[in-house]
Amino acid sequence: MKPSEFCKEKLGLHKIKQYAFLRQYWNDADEQYRRNHHFQNHERCLAEILVDYSGNCTEQV
Repeated sequence: MKPSEFCKEKLGLHKIKQYAFLRQYWNDADEQYRRNHHFQNHERCLAEILVDYSGNCTEQV
């Protein structure tokens, strides 16, 4: 079973391949993580690291 089929059939995520759905899903997950996690000693979340990295990246993968 492909991962997208698993998400649709087992998890009920029927729009799993739609860009707008994925963007909203990960934005919500990031907000919830930031709300629930207690950051210490200048700790950063993955989203902040990726934004910093993408700004310094000159070639696309």
